[in-house]
Amino acid sequence: MPTCSDCAHDNPPAARFCAHCGAKLAQQCPKCAAPVNADQHFCGECGTALIDSQPTPPRGAEQTLSPANYTPPHLARRILDNRQALRGERKQVTVLFCDVVESTALAMRLGAEGMHALLSEFFSLALAEVHRFEGTVNQFLGDGFMAIFGAPLAYEDHAARAGLAAIAIRDAIARARQDVAGPGWEQVHVRLGLNSGQVVVGTIGDDLRMDYTAAGDTTHVAARLQNAAEPGQILCSQATVDAAHGALEATQLAPISLKGVPVPVTPLELLAAHEHTARAAQVRADFVGRETELAELLAIAARAMSGRGGAIEIEGEPGAGKSRLMLEFSARAPGGGKPIFGQCITYGNQRPTVPIIDLVQDLLNREDGSLDTLATAQHDYLRALTGEPAALDRLKTMDPATLRSRTQQALAQWLHARGPTVLIVEDLHWADPSSLDYLRALAGQLAETSTLLVVTFRPGSEPPWPPALRLARLHLSPLSQAACQLLLTQLGTSLTTAQQAEVLARAEGNPFFLEELVRASLIGEPLPGDVFDVLGARIDRLTPIDKRQLRVAATIGREFSLDLVEEVAEHATARPRMEAPLSLGFLEPLGTRRYRFVHALTQEVAYQSMLSDERKALHTTLAARLAAKALNAEHDCEDIARHHLAGQTPAAALSYLETATAKAIRNHTLEAAHAFITEAVKLFDAEAMTPAWLTRCVVYLLQAFPVFHFLHKHREYEALLKRYAPDVEALGAPALLGPFLGQLGHRASIAGRFAEAEALLERGLALCDEANDPVHAAHASSMLGWVNANGGRCARSEEYGKRALRYLEHAPIPLFLMSANVGLILSAIFRGHWANAINYAQRARDIGIESHDDGIAAFGGAFLAWVLYDKGDYEEAMEVGERAAAIAPTDYFKGWAVTFWAASAIKLGRGAEWLTILDQAVNYSEQAGHCMGYSV
Repeated sequence: MPTCSDCAHDNPPAARFCAHCGAKLAQQCPKCAAPVNADQHFCGECGTALIDSQPTPPRGAEQTLSPANYTPPHLARRILDNRQALRGERKQVTVLFCDVVESTALAMRLGAEGMHALLSEFFSLALAEVHRFEGTVNQFLGDGFMAIFGAPLAYEDHAARAGLAAIAIRDAIARARQDVAGPGWEQVHVRLGLNSGQVVVGTIGDDLRMDYTAAGDTTHVAARLQNAAEPGQILCSQATVDAAHGALEATQLAPISLKGVPVPVTPLELLAAHEHTARAAQVRADFVGRETELAELLAIAARAMSGRGGAIEIEGEPGAGKSRLMLEFSARAPGGGKPIFGQCITYGNQRPTVPIIDLVQDLLNREDGSLDTLATAQHDYLRALTGEPAALDRLKTMDPATLRSRTQQALAQWLHARGPTVLIVEDLHWADPSSLDYLRALAGQLAETSTLLVVTFRPGSEPPWPPALRLARLHLSPLSQAACQLLLTQLGTSLTTAQQAEVLARAEGNPFFLEELVRASLIGEPLPGDVFDVLGARIDRLTPIDKRQLRVAATIGREFSLDLVEEVAEHATARPRMEAPLSLGFLEPLGTRRYRFVHALTQEVAYQSMLSDERKALHTTLAARLAAKALNAEHDCEDIARHHLAGQTPAAALSYLETATAKAIRNHTLEAAHAFITEAVKLFDAEAMTPAWLTRCVVYLLQAFPVFHFLHKHREYEALLKRYAPDVEALGAPALLGPFLGQLGHRASIAGRFAEAEALLERGLALCDEANDPVHAAHASSMLGWVNANGGRCARSEEYGKRALRYLEHAPIPLFLMSANVGLILSAIFRGHWANAINYAQRARDIGIESHDDGIAAFGGAFLAWVLYDKGDYEEAMEVGERAAAIAPTDYFKGWAVTFWAASAIKLGRGAEWLTILDQAVNYSEQAGHCMGYSV
């Protein structure tokens, strides 16, 4: 093979056109695009040899090669990739083995020529029946053969087909014994064995001499059942009878031992099989069976549009008709135009706030002037959420938690100003915690608006708001028999009575199952066994190139860009569009070169049908492509990490998980950050803890402390740190050990173990001083102020608080500045120094205001309310606490503010409901192990 002069890459010589298909052939190195000056001998598109060219043998080859006996391996692979179903893949199939009984004795009597003639007639008869039921004969075994039903093309009724073929083969041989005049036929009997299950199917061999076969226990059992059968008998497994869903009649025999099978097997003798066929045009179902739910939904929507807004919850199993109900509701819904849609995605925790971005982007696209009622800053909050660069630049200095809270407020105000509006969020069970937080905040502000929020979700998931905010919950139970019959009548007028009965039985009231079952039958596909079989069978109707592209798309996610598919999928330039998957209803367009799987199950089937090695390779390639296209370190870091974790090199995900964690902390999507940390810790623990690796791991965990702290996962964080404590102690590096002990001391203080906390913090402070680390020294000092205040050593507490402020003079980190001032508040409160306490509290609150951090401002306000409460100024404490709660961006900060607001209200006799709030705050703090929270 010629070598590229630029990159030394071996290449097939470049030709101009294929003599067979006319495809223009590349004239450059596929690796570096440099010219390659030679003629090609095989078409890279279809594998056809260019007969009038002379091959170039591999370097170092001594023999003379010709197109007849030499195919470069890389060309062989390329040829095979374009042939139907030669890639390895997982499929549910039924395997059939058949052979002639006592063939050796028969051959000795007939002689070679006579036996050859008899076997030719036998194979002609038997294979005709296999092909009639669209099986694949993949191996000849001398006097028998192996056939597969359900591969390379998937058939959902593969077991029934195999049973029908087995019965037909046995009957054809029986007829031949009577009708064929040739010698030996009177002694021909066959035995057959069938088994159903999952196999790996593909090619076995090298170059172009390959057999298409199935590997796995399923094949082994089928072969052993055939060996155990008597002449004229068909043995099958229970798995085959079950998979046929009543199409096979069989009787159970006594258990037998099969060679290579560890436990006895109970075979069944196949007696009969029932054939079902349907040939008709594909149609689309009308909307039936959900009229009551639709009417109730429209009635509630009409009331909501008059100023009684709220949320409607729609619960249903996968395929129950939630999306179809939303489609019909969308066409009839009252209010200002079509509903605004938001779609949750299956990896939402990796890509926070996707449905909220959808809602805001849809609203912006339909702008009707209501946005003009908002302040300019509120415009920026909303546009920044959708990623508008100018808005992001103007808000780049704002604290993310504050930005998130203000964006929620701006969205609520916009909807109030906009008037009648319907919002629909589908698949809430996939929503990430950040999206749930947005929706919870939004639902709490809808009562006095004319906005209706409709969400759909599966059982096992719950909306994030309390039931009191719910206008209604609709549960989509299975359709009634009458509704299913009406739907079936509209869909399957050409189906036989038996087929209709089977469809109704298998659909079990699930409209999606029913529609897909009928669709498969009417377009000529076999009657499916379940929805996975239906989708698998329809996917296999695609060309190999289209199917490969669909699998790549499924690996990317529910939504994908065609650009990325083309970069990853082989032969993308041959079929650069998605017409076939679109025409089959697998996909729907989202915009220019962007698509979405209509059903998540379609994506899952396309993805799961690949072998694990192929999936891993695709994930690895996707990670590399996304990394190469990333605009900066944070761009798509979540997806790159996800693909690496599922790919061939999961360890490569670590740096992206670290970046994603920092990004999520900054954006206050702490639940997503926690998921990243969980994966990162697994990767850290998978390697030997060298000093450098240990340092990287511990530094990462120390930087991640806000995730555990503000999610109240104190016990989890402490346990995680303690796992590494012996190694960190043994390393003895002050720059690492000091901050590490500071965090352990912080966790101990939260748990109320003040003596232990003081010892840890004192050691940590000394080590931070030794390492000249004022930031972590300030953290340790401020926590020592808290610990000493709780121990009644107020003067010492004040010393530590002021010491912390001195550390921070050259590193004014708002979070630590606030913490130091709060420690000073405690010492002042416990001594009754109200003026000092109020001064420190106001300073803590102002730090948050000046740094645009609503969390810090709310925390400072909460402690100011505490001071006023202890001082006896209950009215003012209530006002301050209420203002702090109003701006608190998370439950953590809101909990502190509400505590003193509620306590003051109780002192003023404002109502028993405040006592319930205090009980909830105490329970929450106790469950989180936050001693300070529930002891206050």
